Amino acid sequence: MAQRFEVFEGLYEPFYDLQQEINRGVVWLFSRVDREVGPATANIELGSWQGLYVYFFMQLVALALIWTATHVLFDLIWPTFSKINPAHKKWYVVANFSKAFFLGMQCFSPTWFMYSFLQYRCTANPLLTFLNLPTQPDCNYHFHPNQPLVAKWAASTYVVTDVLAIFMVPKLPKTTLYHHVATGIFLFFVFHMNLDEAEVGRKVYLYGYWSTFSFMVNAFLSLRVLYEKRGSASKPMPLRVFAAVSAVIYSFCCFANWTLHLVWVVDGIAGNNWSTSDYVSNFIYLGALVVLVKDDLILMKWLVQYTLNTLPVKKRSAGKNSSKKTNSNNNNNKHSNKSNTKKNNKKNK
Repeated sequence: MAQRFEVFEGLYEPFYDLQQEINRGVVWLFSRVDREVGPATANIELGSWQGLYVYFFMQLVALALIWTATHVLFDLIWPTFSKINPAHKKWYVVANFSKAFFLGMQCFSPTWFMYSFLQYRCTANPLLTFLNLPTQPDCNYHFHPNQPLVAKWAASTYVVTDVLAIFMVPKLPKTTLYHHVATGIFLFFVFHMNLDEAEVGRKVYLYGYWSTFSFMVNAFLSLRVLYEKRGSASKPMPLRVFAAVSAVIYSFCCFANWTLHLVWVVDGIAGNNWSTSDYVSNFIYLGALVVLVKDDLILMKWLVQYTLNTLPVKKRSAGKNSSKKTNSNNNNNKHSNKSNTKKNNKKNK
C-alpha cells in the first residue's frame, strides 16, 4: 500500500500541509483494511474512482470517530458545552467546529492555494477582456502529474463534514439539509469527471474554492449556540461583531463566486462557445446550484439580521403558550358551565 501512495508525496514538499496529513491518515487506515481483507482490496488503487470512494469512506469513518470523541470530551471538560439545551444542539456545535477547522486549514495550505490559483486564474478572463484589462494565462490542470487526484481529495475533505452531518446532527434545518445533499451529489459527479473535459466539474471546484474562505461562518454558528442566552432578544456584542465579520467575508465570497459563474454563462451563450451537450449539462448544473445559492442567501440575510440585532422573534413558542392558555381558559369555562348547570338544577328541584 505504501508503494501505491509514495508517488504523491513529492507534491507537498517542503510545506507542512493538512491535506498531506489527512492523506497519510487515510492511507494508513486503508492499509489496515488491506491487511485484514486482503484480496478484496488488492486491485484497488487510490487513484481510481473505486479508490476515491474508499478514500471518502475512510474519511467518513475517521471523522465520525473524531466527532464522537470530541462530543464526549467536551461534555466532560467544558461546562458551557455540557449545559447546551436542547442536548441535540451539541452535535450541531461539534459539526460546525469541525467544518470550520478543516476549511480553515485548507485556506492555510500552500498546496491548496497553489493548485487553486493555477486552476482558476483564467476564469475571469472574459470579464477582464471586456474591461480591457490584462488577462491571466490559461488555467493549468497538470502542473503536477497527480494534480487532478489531489484536487478530488481536497473536494472530498470539503464535503465529508456535510455528508456526515446528515447522519449525525439531529433536526437540521431543511435548507441546510438540502445543501448537504447537493454537495454530496456534486462530489459523486466530481469523482467521475475529467477536469480537462468536464467544464461543469471545474465550476463545481470553483464554487467549493470560494466557499472554503467562509470558514468563519461555521465557527460563528457554533459559538452562537454556546454563548448566546437562550430566549434573550438582545444578542451579545462580541457575537454580533463576529457575525458582522463573517457576513462581510461570506458576502464577498458569494459575490465573487456568483460573478464568475455569471461571466461563464454569458461568455458561453453570447460567445457561442457552448455545444448542444454543453447547454444540457451546464443548465442541469446551474439548476442544481440554485439549492446552494438559496441556502447562501438565507444565511447571509440571517447574519446581517444578527449583526443588527433585528432577528424576528420566534413565533413557535409563543404559539404553543397561547394555545396552552386557550386550552386552560376553555377548561375553566367548561368547569364553570358545569358548576352553573348543577346549581340551576338544584334550584329547580
